[in-house]
Amino acid sequence: MRGRTFAVLLMVIAATVRCGTGFRQGGVPPEGGSGGSDMAGSSGKSGSGGKGGASSDGGSDGNASAGDAPVGGDGGAAASAPSTGAGGESGAGNSAQAGAAGSPAVDTSVHGKVMHEFGGPLPGWQVVIGEKKVITNELGEFTVPDVGETYDLLVAASDDHLRLYQGVTTREPIAVMSLMDGDPGWVVHTAGIAGSVLNTLTPTTFLEVWIHGRLEMTFPATGAPPPEPGSYANVVTWNHDENPAPAEVRGVQLKDNTTWRAGILSRSLAAGVDYSGVNVTLEDLASRTVITTPELAPGVSLTTVVQCLSEHCDSLAPLPMGSSVGDARVEVRGTHLSGTTKTFARPTDDENELTLLLTAPSGLFAPTNAATGVSPGTEFSWQPYADGIHVLKISAAGYLVEVYTSGTSFALADIAAATYGTGTHTWKVLGLGPATSVDDYVGEPAPVPLKSVEYLTESTARSFTPQ
Repeated sequence: MRGRTFAVLLMVIAATVRCGTGFRQGGVPPEGGSGGSDMAGSSGKSGSGGKGGASSDGGSDGNASAGDAPVGGDGGAAASAPSTGAGGESGAGNSAQAGAAGSPAVDTSVHGKVMHEFGGPLPGWQVVIGEKKVITNELGEFTVPDVGETYDLLVAASDDHLRLYQGVTTREPIAVMSLMDGDPGWVVHTAGIAGSVLNTLTPTTFLEVWIHGRLEMTFPATGAPPPEPGSYANVVTWNHDENPAPAEVRGVQLKDNTTWRAGILSRSLAAGVDYSGVNVTLEDLASRTVITTPELAPGVSLTTVVQCLSEHCDSLAPLPMGSSVGDARVEVRGTHLSGTTKTFARPTDDENELTLLLTAPSGLFAPTNAATGVSPGTEFSWQPYADGIHVLKISAAGYLVEVYTSGTSFALADIAAATYGTGTHTWKVLGLGPATSVDDYVGEPAPVPLKSVEYLTESTARSFTPQ
């Protein structure tokens, strides 16, 4: 699939997409104010011509000679020359009235950035707005001129990895992209890491290695036996072009569902190096009981309420306080006929009671599960998500198209020349909230800041086969 010519994909973006959120042409910058017109010189006696009246000053943005328009305003016409009788003096031309100051020029460009989820730039990615296509520079930055108030932003690594943001208004968008094999910036780095976890309460300690705020390793892995008491060893892999990379080694432990211990160690990791003696000391954490009352949307069934520190959650544990080790939060989880739903809350230290809404996922309309002969013109449609925006995900092996939208339908043909991958594809719709527009998810740098309350729903995935 990556052999296809990518330039064909991005030559033209469809002028109108479904749901009324199509690519829009760039607007015309507003014009400045007009300069005043010159007043004609008073006439003298007939005879040979005298000197012409003085030329006018244009708008405040610049001076104009006769008949010239200054920047920001239209120049006035030159004064008419008076006539005189023989030997008579020419009549002086009346001075022109100054034109009103022109309005300051409005920058209608979009200045944005494409980053990977670790926080670094992604150079060499394509960005398309309307019919304008640019390439991100070495800092991952781009500028697209003459863009209307509302626009659609397409970010692409290749014709097999696309993301479309519909209905954007911010003039400084930031697209935080997950890398796929073959994307510009994709590399594979590994490093060995081993050491001890000190001051543990039980032999089993969960250890995590984070790079740029993304979890890269959890040890022991799910289903694996616990490590030797106090020791660990594993291999860390990261897939962005940064070497060495800043890492955090985090240890998290929960004893008898009552006592949290945690520790953190910062360490730079270089690819191809085996590190030993990376020791993490755990310390007791303060905690408190938080009473959480779920509020269920129609059709939602409650699964569980858990308290979490980083990636480790427990339904009976108290909520840790004041930890720098990871994200301390309450999660409410549920199910629905259409899929699954979660709500995350990060209460302040003085919040001991929470009421959390568990929202309902979007139901999928078309195409039906296991549909065949799906073409780029086939419309995907779903129920609206009432508490935020939608993310349509269409995926196959080595292929991913994502659409961030407030709408409830989309066809691949809305991205001109786009095609599907090979083999069986899946599609689903995520709900992200609380949010009022796509702008809420295209303006924050990576790692994306955590919010006090977040909704995440996911529809049950469907499969289809392209024609």
